[in-house]
Amino acid sequence: MTIPADDAIRLGARICALRTARNLDQEVLGARVNCTQAYISEIERGVKSPSWELLIALAHQGFEIELASLMFGIDDDLGFEPKDLGDVIAGRPLQARRDLVSGMQLMQQMLRAEEDRSRAGDEPRYRPSEVLTAPGRRRAAK
Repeated sequence: MTIPADDAIRLGARICALRTARNLDQEVLGARVNCTQAYISEIERGVKSPSWELLIALAHQGFEIELASLMFGIDDDLGFEPKDLGDVIAGRPLQARRDLVSGMQLMQQMLRAEEDRSRAGDEPRYRPSEVLTAPGRRRAAK
């Protein structure tokens, strides 16, 4: 998957920040998601764009967080149950809101690719619940 260079750099910086905050080196993170240290380095520098599968693996196996936390920097513990996206981004800096929109567009591209796979008769790689929720976590029933 190819994403715009600015988005790739921001996503790479986010992955690097999460990895550093967890005191993981690139080799350990790579081992968790079954890729090389060199590839993790390229992603962090914005040279390469991770695949849909790798993004999910990074969130779930690499960092044990939900995909939204990786993609948008939205913390799991907001202190309240948001009713819509506006509740989550209210008060965030302009660049954070722009990053969120870019991330949502990227996720939309990925989901469309999954729909195309399904229409072509291929087995979907992920169900929406598997994509959005980190392992061991359950979303509240609505």
